[in-house]
Parts: sequence; structure tokens; C-alpha cells
Amino acid sequence: MEMRKAYNDTLRLLLEEDERVVVLDADLASASGTSALYTDYPERTINVGISEANMISSAAGMSLTGLLPFVHSFAPFVSRRVLDQIYMSGVYSDNKLHIYASDPGYWAQHNGGTHTTYEDLSAVLAFPNIIVSAPSTPNQFKAILKHYVNNPGVYFTRATRKELPEIYADDATFELGKAVTHGTGKDAVIFAIGVMVHEALEAQAALKADGIDVTVVDCFSLKPFDTDTALNLINDSKVVLTAENHSVHGGLTSIVENVMVENTIARPFKAVAVNNVFGEVGDSNYIKNKHNLTADAIIEAVKTRI
Repeated sequence: MEMRKAYNDTLRLLLEEDERVVVLDADLASASGTSALYTDYPERTINVGISEANMISSAAGMSLTGLLPFVHSFAPFVSRRVLDQIYMSGVYSDNKLHIYASDPGYWAQHNGGTHTTYEDLSAVLAFPNIIVSAPSTPNQFKAILKHYVNNPGVYFTRATRKELPEIYADDATFELGKAVTHGTGKDAVIFAIGVMVHEALEAQAALKADGIDVTVVDCFSLKPFDTDTALNLINDSKVVLTAENHSVHGGLTSIVENVMVENTIARPFKAVAVNNVFGEVGDSNYIKNKHNLTADAIIEAVKTRI
């Protein structure tokens, strides 16, 4: 299932169930898959145009009246373009809104460098009073959207619009601040988010065939982060890896490094992440291979550090 279909289907359900829910987009309803909602719910859907900063502030203001706004745009336009609005109108003022930051990292593809963000997590993770997630599957994304309605706050959810394989049951439950662990291998532990969870699971299977047992950790909840699970797995593993479609600075890699440093744990370490580059035009396969965001890169990193 495409992640944007998971978004649309869940919003439709929430609009039907909860009159507080409103949907905003910055001239990208067709991109987010929500165009039909604008026809079916004209009084609770708003296209603000190419005006992302106003969208964030307007949504935050709506929450003061008791509404629960969901806003969407491409990741750079609801991160670096609107950081002050997220801070002042959102977290600082303790208002409520859910931000869907779509097509982060290499998912920008042919939209190129202006639409690529490898730094969005670096920015928003530094804010207090914010929930930051990077779901790896449609069912996980749906769970986060529903969690916002039941536990309102400022949510920043980073996810592609494209299709991702479903690895969790329809009735699976997810808890923010709790990672999902795959396997019990102690040769290495791989902490991953988003699409890189799937690359890590592919690497896990290939390494298993070579007699190397690894654990994959789906760290979909970045803030709050499951420090206890991370600490236990790092202590039990010979090698530590991170895998993220994001800069090596300020995202998942930095979080795991902080856990290790603060607890004085030394392990062979490798970040499978983007290192100090801008985005560029290309399809996802070209870009992910150029930056070694692949199962093969994970396999090589584990084998050279065991």
C-alpha cells in the first residue's frame, strides 16, 4: 500500500468519527492522496495554497478552538521553511497539530535538490514538546495518525508517499517511545527508520544465511525514543549500526551515538546514512545506491566490523 493511501484512508475514517478533525494542505492534496476528501468534506478541508508558514500557524490557531488539524506538504516545506512557525505557534504555545512531512530524503526523486531534505530531523528533534516519528509501514503510519487524535500535541511524522511493504498485522499495536525489535541476534544490532527498516531486514536475512545473527530495531518513534531497549541491545551486541534516509547528523544516528556516549559503551560502529550532501535529481534506486542506503551496504558494514 502507498503511504499516502494509508494517510487518506485514515483521515477519511477520522473525519467520519470525530467532528474535531480538519485537514489542511499547501496546494498538494493530489500529492497527498486526499483530493476526494476536499469534495466529500468541503467544510473541514482547506487548501491554503503555496503558503506553508501560514498553514502551520493557521492550524495551530484552529487547535485553540478545539479542532484537531492534520497538515501536509513535502518534507522541506514543513520543516526548514516553517521552523519558526512550528516553534512559536506549535510547541512553544502548546498548541496541537499533526504534520505529515512527505517524501523526505531520496524520495524527492525528480523534484531534485530544492525538494530534498536530509536535515529535517536534525531541526525538529531539537524542539521541546514535540513528538517525532518515521513509520516504516502503512499500518504503523495509521497507528500514529490515530494516536494524535487520542493524545493531541505537536506531531512531526516523516514518511514517503510511495508504497512500502507491510510487515505488521492489521491489528498490530504500536506505542510511542517503544521500538519494535526483529530477531534476537547478538552479532550486531541495526537501528533503522522508515524505508531503511526494510533494507535492514533484507540484510538480516542475507547475514543469517552466512551464519551472522543480527537484530533489527524499528525505531519509528524518535521522540520519545526507546532508550532502554537501545541500551540493552547495544550492551548485548558486538557491532552497532544505524540506517536512515537522512543526514548522519542530528537524526537517528546522533540519538544512538548519544546513548552509547552517555553510558560509556564502546562498540564497532557504522552509520548507513547520508553524509554532508545536497539532494539531486534522480529516481530512488539511483540516489539510494549513490549514497549506499542499501541492504548491501549494511551487509558490508556488519561483515567488516564483526
